[in-house]
Amino acid sequence: MHFLEKFAALLLLAAILSASYSCSLFEEEDPDFEELLECQVQDPIAELVWLQEIIAKEEAYERRSSMRIWVGDYEGTGVIIYENLVFSCYLCYVYDCAGNVAFETNLEGVDKLDFSAKVREVKVLYEYNWVE
Repeated sequence: MHFLEKFAALLLLAAILSASYSCSLFEEEDPDFEELLECQVQDPIAELVWLQEIIAKEEAYERRSSMRIWVGDYEGTGVIIYENLVFSCYLCYVYDCAGNVAFETNLEGVDKLDFSAKVREVKVLYEYNWVE
């Protein structure tokens, strides 16, 4: 083999090894959102009355804004996050399963900046975009 062929084969091998290593870094077991939430409901929108009330209140507004409700994972603690996207209200409303403000219950003492850096979206439960 010529030098360039050997070099190309070595580069190809390095690329394959690098790709397989980097993929394994991100292969993290995703918990089911049902197991992550303390209330262990299968359909939070249908089963949590307080969540239905938030959605109904938002839907009743004549000038509905874009919004999202999603399950988040913060270091193994499940939370439900309601975002009003028009008002740039990222992580303004973070709840536990009972509908309490999570920073007053299961996330008491957690720094909000640390939370925003580490919370991971697990599942979007509800989304409305008024600009279509």
